[in-house]
Amino acid sequence: IDPGRRTIGLLFIKSNDPLKLADKLFNLPYLATVINKLYIVDGDVVHGKLESDVTKAALEKIATLKDCGDTDHVVVRIQSFPPKIRESLISSMDAKWDEMEEMANIDFKPNGFTHTLTVVQMNTTTTKGDEDATYMLGLTPAMPTDAVAINDRGRFRISSAGDEGAICRAYYKIEEALSRYSYGDGDDTDTISQSIRNILAGSVALDCGAAPGGWTKYMLQELGCQTVYSVDPGELSTSVKELAGTQHMQMRVENAIPQLSKNNVVLDLWASDMCLHEMSDQVNFLLRAKEAGILNANAMFILTLKCNVGHSSASYNKQVEREVQQLKAVARDIETIHLFSNRSGERTVIGFLTS
Repeated sequence: IDPGRRTIGLLFIKSNDPLKLADKLFNLPYLATVINKLYIVDGDVVHGKLESDVTKAALEKIATLKDCGDTDHVVVRIQSFPPKIRESLISSMDAKWDEMEEMANIDFKPNGFTHTLTVVQMNTTTTKGDEDATYMLGLTPAMPTDAVAINDRGRFRISSAGDEGAICRAYYKIEEALSRYSYGDGDDTDTISQSIRNILAGSVALDCGAAPGGWTKYMLQELGCQTVYSVDPGELSTSVKELAGTQHMQMRVENAIPQLSKNNVVLDLWASDMCLHEMSDQVNFLLRAKEAGILNANAMFILTLKCNVGHSSASYNKQVEREVQQLKAVARDIETIHLFSNRSGERTVIGFLTS
């Protein structure tokens, strides 16, 4: 997947527990707002015509619910991909519905449903004027997230106005970065490994380009950092400024480095989401801090590289790779990730310095 693209057709994921996976995806803030819809299919494949072959298979699948012990009345919602085939499918099913005795206690409608029937069209073939297609079908119990449209996922919508909205966006950005970084003993791709948590608990960190303070807040509250030096000429949000452990250095990072050195500060984590005129300065400031002796020999770093030149993923990736090559001489376990929280020209680079 290229998160920088605005549209993606279908991504197929094999899962032993698709209902659990679907619920988990909708509870990850940085994914919930980019997933348009989930279609759960169970492997049943039908090749033929929608109005006959697929309709017959769909009705037979729904008929298995006649002995459903969970409810006295079963209501099925029909969903399809592409959405345009749904009307024809429902019309064909409706015409044959009353002919089947098994449907006496089953109804289908878009609201108050207990189950969802899914029909996904894979491809089409035309032979002698007749159009056939391959379809996958699925029938699942309704999920709480099943009928929640992307525009109605209020708990994940982040206001673009004010400091608190910016704090939330930044907060989830660093959470996604650390969750997707594969270092350590994590066995779940949506959680931060315990190894990372152990390294950063009680640590001293620096947040470059901190204002209004989303990364600082995450480091203190979620990672357990003891102190975070928040470097930014701008103002921090009051809610972040008042957190125990926040040290706001209201200046540019090039001025903060010598001051930290003078105060004998040693950092365990260098995190930077700064907007810079030259992308290369993101790495250069890290290297300058290393030379100044303010970084632990094995300090962790999280850098957002923001490409200001180019218009394609290939161009962005090439620019980022040049900067990563610089880091390879002084760092280990480096990963470059295109976060869902990143813009199209941004890449997040994570790793550890070497002693």
